[in-house]
Amino acid sequence: MARLNERTRHPKTLRATWAQAIDPVLSAFNSLATGSHRVTGRASHIRDAISVRRIFAVYMVALAPLVVFGFYNTGLQIHLALAGEGVEPLATWQTSTMGMLGFGAFDPGSVVACFVHGGLYFLPLLIVVYVTARLVELIFAVVRRDDLSPGTWIFALLFALILPPTTPLWQAAMSMGFGILVGKEIFGGTGRNVVHPVLLAWAFLFVSYPAAMSGEAVWVPVSQDVPMLIDIVDERGIAGLEGVDWTSAFIGLSPGPMGISSALFCFVGLGVLMLARLVSFRIVAGFVIGSAVASLLFAGGDPSSNDMFGVPFHWHMVLGGWAFGLAFLVTDPVTAPHTRGGRMVYGLIAGAFVIVVRVLNPAQLDGTAVALLFMSLFAALIDHFVIQANVKRRQARYES
Repeated sequence: MARLNERTRHPKTLRATWAQAIDPVLSAFNSLATGSHRVTGRASHIRDAISVRRIFAVYMVALAPLVVFGFYNTGLQIHLALAGEGVEPLATWQTSTMGMLGFGAFDPGSVVACFVHGGLYFLPLLIVVYVTARLVELIFAVVRRDDLSPGTWIFALLFALILPPTTPLWQAAMSMGFGILVGKEIFGGTGRNVVHPVLLAWAFLFVSYPAAMSGEAVWVPVSQDVPMLIDIVDERGIAGLEGVDWTSAFIGLSPGPMGISSALFCFVGLGVLMLARLVSFRIVAGFVIGSAVASLLFAGGDPSSNDMFGVPFHWHMVLGGWAFGLAFLVTDPVTAPHTRGGRMVYGLIAGAFVIVVRVLNPAQLDGTAVALLFMSLFAALIDHFVIQANVKRRQARYES
């Protein structure tokens, strides 16, 4: 009877129940337009003009050239491959759409045709991984009654850029969901993750579906295999690149993942981030020095025992995802160390580790993603040793 009276005094209509249920969802989406409701109101907190939303906006600007070039180069590589004798386009909806749009000739000299064809492969992957990441974040935002992160577009773009154009959409969705769930949300959300969600998503895809991320048949969707430059080096050594123009490789006019083949535009994006002071120049310098030293050491090896021996540093720069890893992964301000000395050490080890994995591990021809994924696990440990060294040095100075 008492419970009945309680319900009579506080009736819960169906409308009120639904309003309470969807209120966290509406609040989460409203935060994307209006910003977070959690702002600094008084001392003793430091206020700054920079915010999480502005940081991600700068990253969008830095990634824009890679996205545009990825559209063009993906289509260009397909059209160049189709110009070869006996090569046929795959029976996909992208091929049918190109025919309906009047681009069925697959002319590699047509910038518009290349751009459209590449977009037909890139945009569906981008949309699928973005929607998946947003759904995972929405679930956690509703449970926590928290805001939605404005940086989901960045994670979706980074992941879509490192994918082959032939990646099945459902595999990309599963991998992105795993990366956001395990790499970001279970640690508390933006700014609290230990490893980069994109690297974790890549690792899930590579381990669970290796055929989607390796081999020579995944990079250009045509009837014949088209190898990446690093595949050629692995098979024939540095001699296999004799007919390849380094400048073209630096620009990124070669097969590979849809958006990371261009070292030029990776460096442009890195320059934008450095001008905005969002990445540490110590990590950048350490990464370059570490890679250069490791390349120099392996260059003295016997190419007859390992085809990756003898590859000079300037070629390592344009092979695989080295430049992309430098610009957008190893410099991530969350997963990298936070001490000055730790950042230099982190960059040195990470740069050398990428070359070591690339040269000595035949299962990882690129080596960038797996090396940086493991390195992010040691960032906190590096900071710990740097801090302890500073404490001991100050203690010794005080005692003297």
